[in-house]
Amino acid sequence: MATNIKVVLLLSAVLAGCATHQVTEQTAAPTSVTPFTTMQVQVKFATEAHSDYLANQLVEQLNKHGINASVLNPAQGGATKPAGNTGLLQLTLTGSWTETFISRRTKHRRSLTQTRGRIPRESPRFRSDLVVVNRQSNEIVWQSETVTAGAWYADFNTMARSLATKLTRQLQQQGLIGSGTDPA
Repeated sequence: MATNIKVVLLLSAVLAGCATHQVTEQTAAPTSVTPFTTMQVQVKFATEAHSDYLANQLVEQLNKHGINASVLNPAQGGATKPAGNTGLLQLTLTGSWTETFISRRTKHRRSLTQTRGRIPRESPRFRSDLVVVNRQSNEIVWQSETVTAGAWYADFNTMARSLATKLTRQLQQQGLIGSGTDPA
């Protein structure tokens, strides 16, 4: 019975996701903004592989919400203005670090004072700035800062998928993208 409870708790923790996000809004979206139908995504992270992966995750989530999204090639820059109601989502890494904590395990579950061993664990964290620009007028319509924290077993890909989902929902709540189909 105790083993079943452990398995259920472990599965619920894994399925719930292993990354948390804190989004701090710096500039609220104006109420007169028409939701974007097309979104270009540009991500600047520590490595090109991380940038590409997160950009692709954002494009995938935006497409699920009915937005025609694509990754903006750095060589293209912002030279030409696209037709239609297009937004530019720029996500830039501003810092990354790990937080170390000690995991306690108890011996025979009798007391918290009889520890079997303490295991140091590192939890990954990163801070990024998000800017959404209206490509027609080149004005910033929304700006925020996000801090993403992963559990000790989280890798970058897991945190990136979770961040893409959270940011897409945040854009929807701000009225910057249409409702589409919310993948819940």
